[in-house]
Amino acid sequence: MFNSTIIDVAAGLLFAFLAVSLAASSINEAIASLLNSRGTALLAGIRKLLNDPNENGLVLQIYNHALTHPQGNGAAATVSTVQGPLPAYMDPAKFAAALVDGVMALHGPAPDADPVVPAEGDAAPPAPLPIKAAIDNVPDAQLKRTLQRLYARADGEMTRFEAAVADWFDGAMDRVSGLYKRYTQLWAFLIAVALVVLLNIDAIHIAKVLWQQPSLAKGITVAPAGNATDALFQLDQLGLPLGWTGWPIGQYVSNKLPLLGWLSAIVGWLITALATLFGAPFWFDLLRRVVRLKGSGPAPGEKP
Repeated sequence: MFNSTIIDVAAGLLFAFLAVSLAASSINEAIASLLNSRGTALLAGIRKLLNDPNENGLVLQIYNHALTHPQGNGAAATVSTVQGPLPAYMDPAKFAAALVDGVMALHGPAPDADPVVPAEGDAAPPAPLPIKAAIDNVPDAQLKRTLQRLYARADGEMTRFEAAVADWFDGAMDRVSGLYKRYTQLWAFLIAVALVVLLNIDAIHIAKVLWQQPSLAKGITVAPAGNATDALFQLDQLGLPLGWTGWPIGQYVSNKLPLLGWLSAIVGWLITALATLFGAPFWFDLLRRVVRLKGSGPAPGEKP
């Protein structure tokens, strides 16, 4: 059976890791929403997918389309001037329909503003080009080959062609999502570093104090609330050794070896910050298991 002190130390550290993870992710989400980082990442992904770096071709058609950007007015001259925030997500089927319309609009026949009725005996005006002919007119060679292959595999059937385009878009956006996730993880880590230094949440120091005073972890029975303010408030109310009160003090930074004390603090900060990379759900699950080991029983929310 585990020593109860070890369990108390683990519970305190897990609570600290969870609180910092929640706080960092909440702040990160707030910044991402403010800057519309998801919309910007989606735009960059579509720009690369369609080989339209200047956003004046198919990309503009996509963002002017009512299916993919219903908040816009459909008449923007550039993507930067579209109405409303950039969409953070596009349904693959709607993207496919918008792309087909965009290809036809840019590379199919230009509709006549004033249709001319042919006189008797004159030849009728040319019929609109089918989508295959419009695809063949796409100037970018790579994009044209891709669309031609998708169209050929669909045997010229529009429903199957749009489904193939939707699958192609979905696969490309999976890669964009992976890049965006790594980007957000980096920012979450940097935010966590700032938090742990600002609040002096040192994993090594917390473990040492909890080992000497395991009673500090007795109040850990539930996980902190899911926002930055409440998480940090509960962490502070728990009484764990954090903050800068009394710094620099000999009990924390050795009077004989001040450099070693600072190195210990830096390592402790990094451990706490690195823990956020696992995500709040990971630490929540571990904390719940440790609390059960302490004999506190399931949390009220876990009961049927």
